[in-house]
Amino acid sequence: MKNTKQTPSAPNFVPLMITRRCNLHCLHCSASQEQFLRKDMTTNELLSTIDELAAYKVFRIALTGGEPLIHPDFFVLANAVTKHPMRLQINTNATLVTSKVVDNLKQLRRPPFISVSLDGITAETYNRIRGQGSFIHMKRGIKRLTAAGLNVRPFVVLSRLNYQELPQIIEFANSLGVRQVTLSTPAACGRAIRYEKEMSLEPDLHRKILETVLAIDSSNPTLLDGPWLDLARLYHTMKEGKLQERKTSGMSNNCNGAWTKAAIASDGTVAPCDMAFTCRAGNVRDTSFIKIWRDSPVFIAIRKARGMPLSQVHGCENCSWHYICFGPCPAGNYSRTSIWPSSSPGCKVRATCNLVCNGTNRLIKEIIS
Repeated sequence: MKNTKQTPSAPNFVPLMITRRCNLHCLHCSASQEQFLRKDMTTNELLSTIDELAAYKVFRIALTGGEPLIHPDFFVLANAVTKHPMRLQINTNATLVTSKVVDNLKQLRRPPFISVSLDGITAETYNRIRGQGSFIHMKRGIKRLTAAGLNVRPFVVLSRLNYQELPQIIEFANSLGVRQVTLSTPAACGRAIRYEKEMSLEPDLHRKILETVLAIDSSNPTLLDGPWLDLARLYHTMKEGKLQERKTSGMSNNCNGAWTKAAIASDGTVAPCDMAFTCRAGNVRDTSFIKIWRDSPVFIAIRKARGMPLSQVHGCENCSWHYICFGPCPAGNYSRTSIWPSSSPGCKVRATCNLVCNGTNRLIKEIIS
Protein backbone atom coordinates (compact mmCIF):
# COMPACT_ATOMS: atom_id res chain seq x y z
CA MET A 1 0.00 0.00 0.00
CA LYS A 2 1.41 3.37 -1.01
CA ASN A 3 1.55 6.64 0.84
CA THR A 4 -1.58 8.80 0.77
CA LYS A 5 -1.64 12.52 0.09
CA GLN A 6 -2.32 13.47 3.68
CA THR A 7 0.62 11.46 5.04
CA PRO A 8 3.74 13.64 5.51
CA SER A 9 6.48 12.68 3.05
CA ALA A 10 8.93 12.39 5.98
CA PRO A 11 8.80 12.98 9.73
CA ASN A 12 9.73 16.33 11.25
CA PHE A 13 11.39 14.76 14.28
CA VAL A 14 13.40 11.55 14.73
CA PRO A 15 14.89 10.41 18.05
CA LEU A 16 17.94 8.35 17.06
CA MET A 17 19.22 5.99 19.76
CA ILE A 18 22.96 5.77 19.12
CA THR A 19 23.68 3.30 21.93
CA ARG A 20 21.68 1.19 24.37
CA ARG A 21 24.52 1.43 26.91
CA CYS A 22 23.99 3.63 29.96
CA ASN A 23 25.99 4.44 33.07
CA LEU A 24 22.84 4.64 35.22
CA HIS A 25 19.98 2.27 36.04
CA CYS A 26 16.86 4.41 36.18
CA LEU A 27 13.69 2.85 37.54
CA HIS A 28 11.45 4.59 35.00
CA CYS A 29 13.62 3.96 31.93
CA SER A 30 11.49 3.31 28.85
CA ALA A 31 14.18 1.06 27.37
CA SER A 32 15.11 -2.49 28.36
CA GLN A 33 17.55 -4.95 26.84
CA GLU A 34 14.87 -7.42 25.75
CA GLN A 35 13.47 -4.81 23.34
CA PHE A 36 16.48 -5.13 21.04
CA LEU A 37 16.91 -7.97 18.56
CA ARG A 38 20.35 -7.12 17.15
CA LYS A 39 23.64 -5.54 18.13
CA ASP A 40 23.99 -1.76 18.09
CA MET A 41 24.58 -0.13 14.73
CA THR A 42 28.14 0.83 13.84
CA THR A 43 29.21 4.45 13.55
CA ASN A 44 29.16 4.16 9.75
CA GLU A 45 25.61 2.79 9.83
CA LEU A 46 24.53 5.66 12.07
CA LEU A 47 26.19 8.20 9.78
CA SER A 48 24.41 6.73 6.75
CA THR A 49 21.11 6.94 8.63
CA ILE A 50 21.73 10.60 9.52
CA ASP A 51 22.52 11.37 5.87
CA GLU A 52 19.31 9.70 4.72
CA LEU A 53 17.22 11.62 7.24
CA ALA A 54 18.84 14.84 6.05
CA ALA A 55 18.17 13.97 2.40
CA TYR A 56 14.45 13.81 3.15
CA LYS A 57 14.54 17.08 5.10
CA VAL A 58 13.89 15.81 8.61
CA PHE A 59 13.79 18.98 10.69
CA ARG A 60 15.18 17.75 14.03
CA ILE A 61 17.17 14.75 15.25
CA ALA A 62 17.60 13.83 18.92
CA LEU A 63 20.67 11.79 19.78
CA THR A 64 19.54 9.53 22.60
CA GLY A 65 20.46 6.34 24.42
CA GLY A 66 21.06 4.73 26.80
CA GLU A 67 23.35 7.63 27.53
CA PRO A 68 24.52 9.12 24.21
CA LEU A 69 27.71 10.61 25.66
CA ILE A 70 28.95 7.07 26.30
CA HIS A 71 29.28 6.51 22.53
CA PRO A 72 32.97 6.81 21.60
CA ASP A 73 32.07 8.67 18.39
CA PHE A 74 29.41 10.92 19.88
CA PHE A 75 30.89 14.12 18.49
CA VAL A 76 31.43 12.53 15.09
CA LEU A 77 27.69 11.88 15.02
CA ALA A 78 26.75 15.28 16.47
CA ASN A 79 28.87 17.04 13.85
CA ALA A 80 27.27 14.89 11.15
CA VAL A 81 23.85 16.20 12.17
CA THR A 82 24.91 19.85 12.31
CA LYS A 83 26.59 19.77 8.90
CA HIS A 84 23.06 19.43 7.52
CA PRO A 85 20.28 22.03 7.93
CA MET A 86 18.77 20.06 10.82
CA ARG A 87 18.36 20.95 14.46
CA LEU A 88 20.22 18.81 16.98
CA GLN A 89 18.73 17.71 20.29
CA ILE A 90 20.70 15.74 22.87
CA ASN A 91 18.94 13.73 25.60
CA THR A 92 21.43 13.16 28.41
CA ASN A 93 21.61 12.49 32.14
CA ALA A 94 24.51 15.02 32.27
CA THR A 95 26.62 12.86 34.56
CA LEU A 96 29.34 12.53 31.91
CA VAL A 97 29.48 16.25 31.08
CA THR A 98 33.05 17.41 31.58
CA SER A 99 34.64 20.75 30.71
CA LYS A 100 35.95 19.14 27.52
CA VAL A 101 32.45 17.93 26.57
CA VAL A 102 31.14 21.47 27.05
CA ASP A 103 33.92 22.91 24.87
CA ASN A 104 33.12 20.39 22.13
CA LEU A 105 29.41 21.19 22.32
CA LYS A 106 30.14 24.88 21.91
CA GLN A 107 32.25 24.15 18.82
CA LEU A 108 29.39 22.48 16.95
CA ARG A 109 28.23 24.36 13.84
CA ARG A 110 24.92 25.17 15.53
CA PRO A 111 24.17 25.12 19.25
CA PRO A 112 22.21 22.02 20.30
CA PHE A 113 19.09 21.84 22.42
CA ILE A 114 19.97 19.72 25.47
CA SER A 115 17.33 17.85 27.49
CA VAL A 116 18.72 16.89 30.91
CA SER A 117 17.04 14.40 33.24
CA LEU A 118 16.42 16.00 36.64
CA ASP A 119 14.42 13.66 38.85
CA GLY A 120 15.29 14.94 42.29
CA ILE A 121 17.07 17.70 44.15
CA THR A 122 18.51 15.62 46.97
CA ALA A 123 21.06 12.85 46.63
CA GLU A 124 18.77 10.42 48.48
CA THR A 125 15.88 10.84 46.06
CA TYR A 126 17.88 11.17 42.85
CA ASN A 127 20.15 8.23 43.62
CA ARG A 128 17.18 6.06 44.56
CA ILE A 129 15.69 6.64 41.12
CA ARG A 130 18.84 6.65 39.00
CA GLY A 131 21.56 4.83 40.92
CA GLN A 132 24.01 5.45 43.73
CA GLY A 133 26.50 8.25 43.25
CA SER A 134 24.73 9.77 40.23
CA PHE A 135 23.36 12.95 41.84
CA ILE A 136 26.62 14.81 42.40
CA HIS A 137 27.75 14.14 38.82
CA MET A 138 24.40 15.23 37.34
CA LYS A 139 24.40 18.45 39.35
CA ARG A 140 27.95 19.28 38.30
CA GLY A 141 27.17 18.46 34.66
CA ILE A 142 24.00 20.54 34.37
CA LYS A 143 25.73 23.51 36.00
CA ARG A 144 28.56 23.27 33.48
CA LEU A 145 26.09 23.24 30.58
CA THR A 146 24.09 26.24 31.77
CA ALA A 147 27.17 28.22 32.83
CA ALA A 148 28.43 27.84 29.24
CA GLY A 149 25.22 29.42 27.94
CA LEU A 150 23.97 26.26 26.25
CA ASN A 151 20.23 25.75 25.74
CA VAL A 152 19.25 23.33 28.52
CA ARG A 153 15.79 22.09 29.45
CA PRO A 154 15.43 19.93 32.58
CA PHE A 155 13.16 16.92 32.07
CA VAL A 156 11.45 15.68 35.24
CA VAL A 157 9.57 12.38 35.48
CA LEU A 158 7.23 13.00 38.43
CA SER A 159 6.06 10.05 40.49
CA ARG A 160 5.50 8.94 44.07
CA LEU A 161 9.29 8.80 44.47
CA ASN A 162 10.03 12.49 43.92
CA TYR A 163 6.82 14.57 43.86
CA GLN A 164 7.59 16.17 47.21
CA GLU A 165 10.76 17.78 45.80
CA LEU A 166 9.06 19.53 42.86
CA PRO A 167 9.18 23.06 44.38
CA GLN A 168 12.89 22.65 45.13
CA ILE A 169 13.54 21.24 41.64
CA ILE A 170 11.90 24.33 40.14
CA GLU A 171 13.88 26.61 42.45
CA PHE A 172 17.10 24.92 41.32
CA ALA A 173 16.07 25.20 37.67
CA ASN A 174 15.38 28.91 38.11
CA SER A 175 18.80 29.38 39.69
CA LEU A 176 20.34 27.87 36.56
CA GLY A 177 18.51 30.36 34.36
CA VAL A 178 16.72 27.77 32.22
CA ARG A 179 13.74 28.95 30.22
CA GLN A 180 11.52 25.86 30.53
CA VAL A 181 11.10 22.66 32.54
CA THR A 182 9.25 19.61 31.20
CA LEU A 183 7.14 17.65 33.71
CA SER A 184 6.42 14.15 32.43
CA THR A 185 4.68 11.04 33.71
CA PRO A 186 6.33 7.58 33.85
CA ALA A 187 5.83 5.62 30.64
CA ALA A 188 4.39 2.10 30.98
CA CYS A 189 7.16 0.49 28.97
CA GLY A 190 10.67 -0.85 29.31
CA ARG A 191 12.08 -1.10 32.82
CA ALA A 192 9.35 1.20 34.14
CA ILE A 193 6.84 -1.66 34.05
CA ARG A 194 8.80 -3.51 36.75
CA TYR A 195 8.62 -0.51 39.10
CA GLU A 196 5.14 0.72 38.21
CA LYS A 197 3.64 0.04 41.64
CA GLU A 198 6.56 1.77 43.36
CA MET A 199 5.99 4.89 41.26
CA SER A 200 2.17 4.89 41.21
CA LEU A 201 0.15 7.64 42.86
CA GLU A 202 -2.77 7.39 45.24
CA PRO A 203 -5.52 9.98 44.62
CA ASP A 204 -4.32 12.29 47.40
CA LEU A 205 -0.78 12.35 46.01
CA HIS A 206 -2.09 12.84 42.46
CA ARG A 207 -4.10 15.83 43.68
CA LYS A 208 -1.10 17.23 45.54
CA ILE A 209 1.02 17.17 42.38
CA LEU A 210 -1.71 18.87 40.35
CA GLU A 211 -2.11 21.65 42.90
CA THR A 212 1.65 22.12 43.21
CA VAL A 213 1.99 22.36 39.43
CA LEU A 214 -0.85 24.92 39.30
CA ALA A 215 0.82 27.04 41.98
CA ILE A 216 4.13 27.01 40.11
CA ASP A 217 2.41 27.75 36.80
CA SER A 218 0.60 30.69 38.38
CA SER A 219 3.83 32.33 39.52
CA ASN A 220 5.91 31.24 36.48
CA PRO A 221 3.39 31.09 33.60
CA THR A 222 5.91 30.26 30.85
CA LEU A 223 8.26 27.98 32.77
CA LEU A 224 6.47 24.61 32.72
CA ASP A 225 5.39 22.30 29.94
CA GLY A 226 4.61 18.63 29.52
CA PRO A 227 1.83 16.18 30.49
CA TRP A 228 1.61 17.21 34.15
CA LEU A 229 0.93 20.81 33.16
CA ASP A 230 -1.84 19.69 30.79
CA LEU A 231 -3.37 17.57 33.55
CA ALA A 232 -3.16 20.40 36.09
CA ARG A 233 -4.91 22.82 33.74
CA LEU A 234 -7.62 20.26 33.04
CA TYR A 235 -8.10 19.78 36.79
CA HIS A 236 -8.36 23.54 37.31
CA THR A 237 -10.82 24.00 34.43
CA MET A 238 -13.05 21.23 35.74
CA LYS A 239 -13.06 22.65 39.26
CA GLU A 240 -13.96 26.08 37.90
CA GLY A 241 -16.83 24.62 35.88
CA LYS A 242 -15.47 26.01 32.62
CA LEU A 243 -14.90 22.80 30.71
CA GLN A 244 -15.90 22.73 27.05
CA GLU A 245 -17.27 19.52 25.59
CA ARG A 246 -15.50 18.28 22.47
CA LYS A 247 -17.56 18.14 19.28
CA THR A 248 -16.22 14.68 18.48
CA SER A 249 -15.18 11.83 20.72
CA GLY A 250 -12.13 10.20 19.22
CA MET A 251 -8.36 9.90 19.13
CA SER A 252 -7.16 13.40 18.33
CA ASN A 253 -3.82 14.75 17.19
CA ASN A 254 -2.32 14.26 20.65
CA CYS A 255 0.17 11.73 19.27
CA ASN A 256 2.53 12.35 16.37
CA GLY A 257 3.89 8.81 16.20
CA ALA A 258 4.09 7.63 12.57
CA TRP A 259 2.72 11.04 11.54
CA THR A 260 5.37 13.71 12.15
CA LYS A 261 7.63 11.55 14.30
CA ALA A 262 9.38 8.19 14.14
CA ALA A 263 12.15 6.73 16.28
CA ILE A 264 15.15 4.59 15.41
CA ALA A 265 16.60 2.22 18.01
CA SER A 266 20.29 1.46 18.35
CA ASP A 267 19.81 -1.89 16.58
CA GLY A 268 18.17 -0.18 13.58
CA THR A 269 14.53 -0.86 14.54
CA VAL A 270 12.13 1.83 13.34
CA ALA A 271 9.15 2.51 15.63
CA PRO A 272 6.44 5.18 15.88
CA CYS A 273 8.10 6.68 18.94
CA ASP A 274 10.88 6.07 21.45
CA MET A 275 8.42 4.68 24.01
CA ALA A 276 7.33 1.86 21.72
CA PHE A 277 10.39 0.10 20.31
CA THR A 278 8.55 -3.21 20.44
CA CYS A 279 6.13 -1.79 17.84
CA ARG A 280 8.49 -2.62 15.00
CA ALA A 281 7.78 -1.09 11.58
CA GLY A 282 11.03 -2.26 9.99
CA ASN A 283 14.79 -1.96 10.30
CA VAL A 284 17.09 0.50 8.52
CA ARG A 285 19.67 -2.27 8.13
CA ASP A 286 17.25 -4.09 5.82
CA THR A 287 15.17 -1.33 4.23
CA SER A 288 15.66 2.39 3.70
CA PHE A 289 14.13 4.55 6.41
CA ILE A 290 11.98 6.45 3.95
CA LYS A 291 10.47 3.26 2.50
CA ILE A 292 9.61 2.09 6.02
CA TRP A 293 8.10 5.50 6.78
CA ARG A 294 5.92 5.54 3.69
CA ASP A 295 5.02 1.89 3.15
CA SER A 296 5.27 -0.02 6.43
CA PRO A 297 1.96 -1.81 7.17
CA VAL A 298 2.53 -0.98 10.84
CA PHE A 299 2.74 2.76 10.18
CA ILE A 300 -0.19 2.67 7.75
CA ALA A 301 -2.34 0.96 10.40
CA ILE A 302 -1.31 3.53 13.03
CA ARG A 303 -2.25 6.38 10.72
CA LYS A 304 -5.65 4.83 10.09
CA ALA A 305 -6.25 4.77 13.85
CA ARG A 306 -6.09 8.56 14.06
CA GLY A 307 -9.60 9.71 14.87
CA MET A 308 -10.70 6.29 16.14
CA PRO A 309 -13.68 6.66 18.52
CA LEU A 310 -12.52 6.36 22.12
CA SER A 311 -15.22 3.77 22.67
CA GLN A 312 -13.12 1.50 20.41
CA VAL A 313 -9.72 2.23 21.98
CA HIS A 314 -8.41 -0.63 24.11
CA GLY A 315 -8.65 0.36 27.77
CA CYS A 316 -10.93 3.35 27.07
CA GLU A 317 -14.13 1.50 26.14
CA ASN A 318 -16.02 2.07 29.39
CA CYS A 319 -14.52 5.40 30.46
CA SER A 320 -16.89 8.21 31.41
CA TRP A 321 -14.71 10.96 29.99
CA HIS A 322 -14.83 10.43 26.22
CA TYR A 323 -16.46 13.79 25.62
CA ILE A 324 -13.52 15.79 27.04
CA CYS A 325 -10.55 13.50 26.38
CA PHE A 326 -8.27 13.71 23.34
CA GLY A 327 -7.25 10.09 23.80
CA PRO A 328 -4.42 8.34 25.62
CA CYS A 329 -0.79 8.14 24.69
CA PRO A 330 -1.25 5.31 22.15
CA ALA A 331 1.97 3.66 23.27
CA GLY A 332 0.88 3.82 26.90
CA ASN A 333 0.12 0.15 27.21
CA TYR A 334 1.58 -1.29 24.01
CA SER A 335 4.40 -3.13 25.76
CA ARG A 336 1.83 -5.23 27.62
CA THR A 337 -0.96 -5.56 25.09
CA SER A 338 0.68 -5.24 21.64
CA ILE A 339 -2.39 -3.14 20.76
CA TRP A 340 -2.16 0.34 19.20
CA PRO A 341 -3.73 2.56 20.43
CA SER A 342 -3.99 1.30 23.97
CA SER A 343 -4.61 3.05 27.27
CA SER A 344 -2.87 2.14 30.51
CA PRO A 345 -4.99 1.09 33.53
CA GLY A 346 -3.31 3.98 35.36
CA CYS A 347 -4.60 6.61 32.89
CA LYS A 348 -3.73 10.04 34.33
CA VAL A 349 -6.61 11.81 32.56
CA ARG A 350 -9.14 9.44 34.12
CA ALA A 351 -7.48 9.82 37.52
CA THR A 352 -7.57 13.61 37.23
CA CYS A 353 -11.24 13.74 36.23
CA ASN A 354 -12.18 11.32 39.00
CA LEU A 355 -10.57 13.62 41.58
CA VAL A 356 -13.08 16.33 40.73
CA CYS A 357 -16.03 13.97 40.46
CA ASN A 358 -15.16 11.57 43.27
CA GLY A 359 -14.77 8.62 40.94
CA THR A 360 -18.13 9.11 39.19
CA ASN A 361 -19.54 11.28 36.43
CA ARG A 362 -22.24 12.74 38.65
CA LEU A 363 -21.03 16.31 38.06
CA ILE A 364 -21.01 16.13 34.27
CA LYS A 365 -23.73 18.74 33.81
CA GLU A 366 -22.08 21.02 36.31
CA ILE A 367 -18.57 20.94 34.81
CA ILE A 368 -19.57 21.23 31.15
CA SER A 369 -20.40 24.84 30.36
